[in-house]
Order: sequence, then structure tokens, then C-alpha cells
Amino acid sequence: TLFRSYLSPRSYIYGGATGSGGILFDWFARTILRIEPAEAVSRFGEGALRETSVLFLPYLNGARTPLNDPSATGLVTGIRSSTESDDLYIALLESLAFDLAMMASRVDGEIRPARPLRVTGGGARNAALLRTIAETLRRDLEVLPPEMGSAAGAALLAFAAATGRPVEEVAKAVPIASRIAHAGDRADYLAEKMGLFVRTYQANKALFAEMR
Repeated sequence: TLFRSYLSPRSYIYGGATGSGGILFDWFARTILRIEPAEAVSRFGEGALRETSVLFLPYLNGARTPLNDPSATGLVTGIRSSTESDDLYIALLESLAFDLAMMASRVDGEIRPARPLRVTGGGARNAALLRTIAETLRRDLEVLPPEMGSAAGAALLAFAAATGRPVEEVAKAVPIASRIAHAGDRADYLAEKMGLFVRTYQANKALFAEMR
């Protein structure tokens, strides 16, 4: 489920939460690749993206919004003898984008969010992840400066509420470090893959509940 917090007569915070992000990256880099997370980001750039048969469910500590399934676990399928570490990493990026897309779909069903989307936090330093998110959501992204952490959005909204200024006006004062325009060249592949992602979770949901 989404949360909704009141700010002012015309402003609310809509959102959700994911437990798949930094924890997943750290686990994959240190456990599977045997390298530090920062090294994994520099090793796999945007140019490494390609289609892969590997599919990843990122729920190492359960699934939060919108599935709300604490029994969900991580899962990897589609591995073949030709599978490389790049395929695993790409599938991991895709899983994070698909998880975010499910949450974004719920938000879109209740409000009309601004376009493009603004991103911040540790994941905003990962060009390959940002590209995958942009193509999955079919939305342009505006990336905030790295010194503006994940709480930047909440701080901006609090400032707007405290001063009575419109959120749109306050948002214009936020600096944009870079912009990512979705190209649409991988749209069909990612849409099909996301469908498999959802079906894979649904097919294994009962199994997750039995696992300890």
C-alpha cells in the first residue's frame, strides 16, 4: 500500500518503500562478484546494458510496496551455460527498475505525478541503473547533485509547507546535475521482461510462504 501524508490544502506526499536497493547492491558486489560496491558501479557502465535471459527477484529481506510480502525472497532464474556475471548484474538492475515501476504504477493510479521524475540518493550515482529505470518507466529523469541525499525531496516539501509557497515554485530552485531522456529502443524487451518478473513472483508466492 502507498502512504499519504498531508502537507497543505493542495499538497500531499504520496509514496512507497522498497527494501531492495543498497542492501542488494552490497550483497551482490561482495558476495557474488567479490568486489566493493563502488567498484561494481564503475565496472558495469551504461554501455554494458543488453538483453539477457536472466531474471532476478530482488527481495532479499521481503517485498515492500506494493506487494507487502515479508516472506518473499530473492530468486534468480533463466541461467544458462553461456550466462556471464554481466547478465546477472543487468538482471539485478532490471529487477530494481521493475520493482520501482510497480510502485510508480500505483502512484499514477491516484495522482498525476510531475514529468520528468527527479532522482537522488546512492542509486543516482549508477548510470546503468538510471538508464534502466528511465527505459522501464518510459520517463525522463532529472538527477540531483550527489550532495543532495535521499531526504532532499522530503526537505523540499517541508520547506514548501512551512513557507506556504507552491511546491512547483520551490522545486524550480533545486539544481539539476544531469538529465536522462528515455530513448525507447528497449521498451518492448523491458515490458515483456517485467511481465515475466510479475508472473515469476506470483508463481513462487506460495513457495516463499513455506520457506524458512
